[in-house]
Amino acid sequence: MATYKGIQGRSVQKLSSDPGTIENVTGQLWYNSTTGTFKLSTEQALATGSWSSAPALNSARYYFNGAGDPTAGLVVSGTPSFGQAAEQYDGSSWTEIANMTIVHGMCGVNGTSTAALAVGGNPPVPAYVLCEDWNGTSWAAINSLNTGRANSGPSIGSVTAATIMGGASASGATENYDGTCWTETGHTMNSPAVQGKAGFGIQNSCMSVAGEPSATVSETYNGTTWTEGNDVNTGRGNTAGSGTVTAGIFMGGSPYPVGNYSETYDGTCWSAGPTTSQSHGSGCAGGSIGSGQAAAFCAGGYAPGLVANVDFWTYDQYVAKTVTVS
Repeated sequence: MATYKGIQGRSVQKLSSDPGTIENVTGQLWYNSTTGTFKLSTEQALATGSWSSAPALNSARYYFNGAGDPTAGLVVSGTPSFGQAAEQYDGSSWTEIANMTIVHGMCGVNGTSTAALAVGGNPPVPAYVLCEDWNGTSWAAINSLNTGRANSGPSIGSVTAATIMGGASASGATENYDGTCWTETGHTMNSPAVQGKAGFGIQNSCMSVAGEPSATVSETYNGTTWTEGNDVNTGRGNTAGSGTVTAGIFMGGSPYPVGNYSETYDGTCWSAGPTTSQSHGSGCAGGSIGSGQAAAFCAGGYAPGLVANVDFWTYDQYVAKTVTVS
C-alpha cells in the first residue's frame, strides 16, 4: 500500500497549532497535536461568505453611493433631497461628517473613508459634471468631468487613478482621472442600460454589472476595450458591488423585492450568493475582496420605504478543514 510520504515525497508535519497563514499552505496536510486531528488547507468558493446586520446609518437614504470597507466606511449624498450629507464609519459606529460643498444625488463614489472622490450626480443641476475630493477632514471641488452624468455610473479606483462609466445622458462613455484631470477614453460600454449599475475593480481593470430597469448584463474593462461576459442570474437596477474582476460580489437593487439578493463572481461566472440580513433596494456598498479575509458592506436603500440598515459581508478564502482518515 502506498504511503503519504511515498506519494508526496515528505511526511505529514506534526504541529501544536494550525499555521497562521493558511493561504500559504493551500493543499497541504498536517497533524494538529493539540486537537488530535489531521488538517488540510483548502480554498473556499466566494459564495461561502455570509451577511450580518451591522450598526445603522444616522440618516435613512437611497440612490447614493459609498466607499471603504466594514472597518472604515464612507457614504455620501442620496435621496431624499439629493443632499450634501456624508457619514463615516470607524469600525463601531457611523458619524456625520462635513457636508459636501455641492449637492450631488446618485453620484459615483470611489476611494477610502479618508481619501475619496464624489463624481457627477443628479438635479438640481441636470447632467452633473461637478466633482469633489474628500481628504478625511473636508470636501473640495476638483476638475469637472467632460461628459455630464445624471444618475452617475459607478466610479472605480482611487483619488489618483479613477474610472467613471455610464450614467444617464452619458451614453456609456468612459473617463479616466489621473489625480488632476478627467480625460475621455473614447471607449463606450456595450450595454444599453447605462444607469443604476454596480461597479468594482481598479482603473483599467474593472467591471460594470446589471443596471436599470432590470438588466442582467456584465462587462469588463481593461483600459482599452469593454467586453461583455456572462449574465448575472437576477436582473436589477440601482445595485452596488465590491471586489475585483476575478473575485467580486454585487448586492441589493430594485425593483423590490430583490434588495436582499447577492451574487458572487469568480472571474467567469456569476453564482447566487447569501442573502443580506436586511433589504437594500437602491442601496450602496464599499469594500474589497482579496486573499485571506475579505469584507464588504451594503447600506441604506428602499425596502420599501427609506431605511438606514447596514449589512457586513465576510468571507474566509482559505480555511483549515479537519480530515477524517482511516
